[in-house]
Amino acid sequence: MGIRKRSKSPKTPRRSIRQKQRQLSNLHSPSACRLPRSPTTPTKAYKRHLPVPDTVTRAKIQGAREFALTNDIPHNPKDIFKQFGVKNRTGYRFIEAKAPARTRQQDVKKRGPKNKLSGADVAGADSLLEETNLGMEAKGMTWQAVVWELDLDVHPRTLQRTLRDALDYDKHDAAIAEDLPDRTKRDRVEWASAMLAKRHTVELWKNVRFSDEFHAGFGPEGQLKIIRKRGNGMRGRFDNIQHVKKPTDTQAIGKVHAWGAIGWNFKSPLIYYEVKDKDGSITHKAYIEQILDVEVIKWIKRGNDFVLEEDGASGHGGGPKARKDSIVANWKKRHGIETYFNCHDSPDLAPIETCWGPPKRFQRKRPHWDKQTLKELLEEGWTHVTQDWINYLVSTMPQRLEDVKRLNGNRTSW
Repeated sequence: MGIRKRSKSPKTPRRSIRQKQRQLSNLHSPSACRLPRSPTTPTKAYKRHLPVPDTVTRAKIQGAREFALTNDIPHNPKDIFKQFGVKNRTGYRFIEAKAPARTRQQDVKKRGPKNKLSGADVAGADSLLEETNLGMEAKGMTWQAVVWELDLDVHPRTLQRTLRDALDYDKHDAAIAEDLPDRTKRDRVEWASAMLAKRHTVELWKNVRFSDEFHAGFGPEGQLKIIRKRGNGMRGRFDNIQHVKKPTDTQAIGKVHAWGAIGWNFKSPLIYYEVKDKDGSITHKAYIEQILDVEVIKWIKRGNDFVLEEDGASGHGGGPKARKDSIVANWKKRHGIETYFNCHDSPDLAPIETCWGPPKRFQRKRPHWDKQTLKELLEEGWTHVTQDWINYLVSTMPQRLEDVKRLNGNRTSW
């Protein structure tokens, strides 16, 4: 066997017998069991570990100093430092420096890779999708086609994410609207031009009261959106199924017909009327006896200054076969009220059409197989049509007319 060599690690000095005896005797002394010094004891080691003043403390010192200087208050900066528990050297550094070097804008470096799309690229994409005359041809392109059209050297997914984060672009289902005949488009443009000549400002629309009828049918409660766990098994569970009762033969089946009007700082109550027609087409007699003699006559007696807007239904005295000597036309002449008919096929030019949304949504809240329940739901929805919202809708009339002219008579987004 070879000779085992010792490692070259440094040797530990040997303790003498006297040193060992001294250490053993110290174990039994009271000082060996003494607790460590409290951290609140003011020692030099503790002072060296004082907490660093935070941003709030620095702002307080700077604010106190600035307040004293602005109001010419004699003071000693050291008193301010003492008040907030800051060393004099740190306090002077706070009040002399405008901002620490680490918070200066020029010292901040952007992290991460450089942007692949510049601001000009994003603006070009926005112009292509919104400001060109391509219309649906541009909006219907794929992201790859947009990249190719703008000659960008990026992945289509990069362009999609950038436009989504910067301008809230994303793919959505297109709204479907019936294409109007050319004759209707021409009529809409002519009507919009004539109305703009008469009422080109919002102030001139404040005395117009827009009226219309709507019809609500009986039916079950609408389909609910529920919170449940994912999976087909959870979908078919009994407590996740909405059970809808069907009406019996003895329950009323039909529709409720209502009329209403809105205007600037004005909203009429819902006026219900009865007609034999299942679709709710109002007749001359029903219009006079159940609406004009019930609600509109009150406006006249109160001395309101208003112009009544109506659609061109035959029951209102309008339509292509309207007679100037009809009983409705004679009633309006006899009471001296000013009226006009909206352009045909133009619900986007009547703000009241937007106000029927809340009543119709409320009727789907629960089953309604009798007229009383249905009317209660409609009344509840009508209360949610606020006057501020109505005033906003009225104020959009000049813009609506301008949009009709700009779009050459096509449907607007209103």
